[in-house]
Amino acid sequence: MTWQELRAHIDAKIEGVEDRRERWEIVSTIRWVMRTTDTGLYVSLGEQARAMLVREPEKALIFDGRDNEELKYNFYRSLLNSGDLEIVLWGAH
Repeated sequence: MTWQELRAHIDAKIEGVEDRRERWEIVSTIRWVMRTTDTGLYVSLGEQARAMLVREPEKALIFDGRDNEELKYNFYRSLLNSGDLEIVLWGAH
C-alpha cells in the first residue's frame, strides 16, 4: 500500500463523521508499519533511537492514523536510503 492509499483508507473510515473527537478516536485505531519492497525488512528504531531495518514484524515501528503518513514515509525512505517502502496495515481494520 502506498501512503496515498493509506490516506484514502483513513478518509473512508472517517467519512461522514462530524464530531472531531470521534474522528480522532477512529484514526487512532488504524495502525500501520513500513517495510522495504525489495527485501521485506521492516522500519524500526534501535538503541539511541536510530532508524534501522529488521526482519521481525513485531519489532517494527508502529504508527497510527494520527501520524502524517506522507511525512513519515518520505523521512524514513530518505533516512534509511533503502529504496521504496510500502505501508502495511497492522492488525484488523
